[in-house]
Amino acid sequence: MENLQIINSTEALEAINRTEIDISISTAKRFPRELEKSRDEIYKLATASRETAEACFYALPRAGKTIEGPSVRLAEIINYSWGNINSAVRVVSNDGKKIVSQAVAHDLERNNRVMKEVSRSILNKQGQTFTSDMQIVTGNAAGAIAWRNAIFTLIPNAVWVDIQDRIQKFIVGDGKEMKKRRDALLKKFETDHGVKTEDILKRLKLVSVDDITDKIMIQLFGLDTALREGTTNVADAFGASVAKTNSQDLSDDTPEDGKLPLTDK
Repeated sequence: MENLQIINSTEALEAINRTEIDISISTAKRFPRELEKSRDEIYKLATASRETAEACFYALPRAGKTIEGPSVRLAEIINYSWGNINSAVRVVSNDGKKIVSQAVAHDLERNNRVMKEVSRSILNKQGQTFTSDMQIVTGNAAGAIAWRNAIFTLIPNAVWVDIQDRIQKFIVGDGKEMKKRRDALLKKFETDHGVKTEDILKRLKLVSVDDITDKIMIQLFGLDTALREGTTNVADAFGASVAKTNSQDLSDDTPEDGKLPLTDK
């Protein structure tokens, strides 16, 4: 009987992984992406419906300012349309106080790799550790942010920044259409979140709805997305008095700042 070579399972797994990566890179180079086709597809998918387009952006209140940016939803569309990318997310640590999630994105065609990490507290306002279910939710939320950051770092801004502007114009509309969408958005805030138009105007320091510009509308669409996804809450966005009026229930099993940031930086 011939001598058999014995290798441990770790070495075997590493060999398999290397082979899979080599094959993926080789395939990506055989079928390279087409820049304009990818860009056209990003816009087409993002504007497949107004609801899809509106979910492509987020806006969050932070220390009297509003942080805005492209959301995980837009990252998903760009990742799909750009193609030839492998990505993965995992929780890398949990010390009972915070969770750290890590995302890796690998452009197979360019052989360019990006890794991002995001940490999130798992302590409530009383300093107690979240339940196991809430720790999973928090780890997933941190992972989503890390993945989004990896994708937007890997894929050059030049590919999608101007498309982002076109998507925003699609959301807002112009002329009479813009006014109709503004009024519908204000009604949506009252119906879905219990936030009245006067609460919005007060927060934005505006006199009337006619002072709401297209840029402000994008902020409001982003804030609506953040509220719907649980990224922020009415108390953080509009003040405790508005949340109290709406009888908003803030659980002790939410992060210290009252949100599970699916789109936060």
